[in-house]
Amino acid sequence: MAAIVTLTVWIVWLIFYWRGGLKTLKDIRAAEQPLDRVILIGITCLNIVLVLLLVETLLRGDPSGVLNWVGVGVAVLGVSGTFYARHTLGRFWTAQNALQTDHQIVSSGVYGIVRHPIYTACLLMYAGTWLVVGTPFALVIALAICALYVLKTVNEDRFLRASLPGYDAYAARVRYRLVPLVW
Repeated sequence: MAAIVTLTVWIVWLIFYWRGGLKTLKDIRAAEQPLDRVILIGITCLNIVLVLLLVETLLRGDPSGVLNWVGVGVAVLGVSGTFYARHTLGRFWTAQNALQTDHQIVSSGVYGIVRHPIYTACLLMYAGTWLVVGTPFALVIALAICALYVLKTVNEDRFLRASLPGYDAYAARVRYRLVPLVW
């Protein structure tokens, strides 16, 4: 049952957050920086692997231990966090590094705690998914995606510092990129 719930959460995220993957493809094509494009492709491919691992978990017998249900809760929290942070960011949200017309820094809500809360929420989603799947291979995939998000965060900060007036001051105020009190 834990894998069914987690897979359902993923499907909701893919349909409503990514518009069935069409937004992902559009953002990959729109990425102007080669590194950003490679990171987005890597995250997308590894997300597909993680979803396939959830399906495989269902086929071999859906786990329902305490740790699996903790994973469901963490995954749901992560997906909810992506929607909340994206809503807070509003029209300035894109997956690729880009500035919108009249782009402004958003520092309200979770953006006053970490600079990239959508990525933080994604990390929770991947950690929860790994707890549900529970295999070493799922851990490797989740860690690889997390590493790509760390790289994306560094790359995005570099882009915003160079392109968005006031971002240096915002980064000085909101010191943490992904994890409060850590990094």
